[in-house]
Amino acid sequence: CMKNVSSIVLYGSMYKKIFEIDIHDTDLIIVVKDPQNDFSELFIYLRGIFKNLDFHIYTEKEIEANIPFHTREYVLEYLAKGICLYGENCFPGLYKKVTSEQYKQSIFIRTIAHIQMVRHVYFSNKHNFEYKIFYLKKYIQRIGKNMLLFLDVSDYDSLERISAEHLFSELTKNGLITKSPTEGFNDFKLLDFYYHIFCDLSEKIILLKEKFK
Repeated sequence: CMKNVSSIVLYGSMYKKIFEIDIHDTDLIIVVKDPQNDFSELFIYLRGIFKNLDFHIYTEKEIEANIPFHTREYVLEYLAKGICLYGENCFPGLYKKVTSEQYKQSIFIRTIAHIQMVRHVYFSNKHNFEYKIFYLKKYIQRIGKNMLLFLDVSDYDSLERISAEHLFSELTKNGLITKSPTEGFNDFKLLDFYYHIFCDLSEKIILLKEKFK
């Protein structure tokens, strides 16, 4: 079936063990020529290699027509910097065409989505204590990075390498949180503490909205 596959791009973080729990996804973007073809053998193969496979499929025509997908401009940046496992990565060319206004709008929308996701997990009775801590730690940092990107405090590559301590220092310095949580951030028991920091950070989404005026 590979004659109908244009490219396979690996992106996101993978194979990270947090709290000794295997919670991670292998994120793939697969670009195909004709979606009506049978790709079942490809996915049998991929699932045999990658644990917790998470994937999206786009067609060449959708890519060429610039069909929008959720927070497209934000997503294009890390797809452009992904690892191309097969074929040729078409996303760097698309990302070069993104304007600053489009990029910031997409970051804003993405941040709102992340905030809603965290609230859902925190108040849900479907997730255990360890998962909620994992989720809060992950998205506190992700939302914080989004906001620093939006405010032009730093760039994507620098934020990918930033330590938690440095990240919270920047968030405090830019008035996005009132007090750096670095000292308590490594205490795995402080679920309420993490949620308090999340609330402090998420309140600033209103300030980001004002940037569009």
